[in-house]
Amino acid sequence: MRVIKFLFWTSLAVGLGIFLASFPIGGRTPLEHAERAWKHEAPQRLEALRGDVGDVYERAKAAVGAETKIRERHLKEDRDEVNRLVSRRSAGK
Repeated sequence: MRVIKFLFWTSLAVGLGIFLASFPIGGRTPLEHAERAWKHEAPQRLEALRGDVGDVYERAKAAVGAETKIRERHLKEDRDEVNRLVSRRSAGK
């Protein structure tokens, strides 16, 4: 049964490919229509995308380059415990 399904879907895909490559609609094949639309729309969209990516890049660059000081907040007990462990470790050597 799996082989029959595989052969059916494969033949359907091949048939669709042949249709897209050869059957004219409006004087052009569907493949030619798609290529024409791509050539017409793609440059405009790529330019818009380049502008957006450039803006995002500049904002990220500014955010990373900005001096941001990380403040660590520890409880007094935690600091004392760390200092005690460090001093114990230093004294053991």
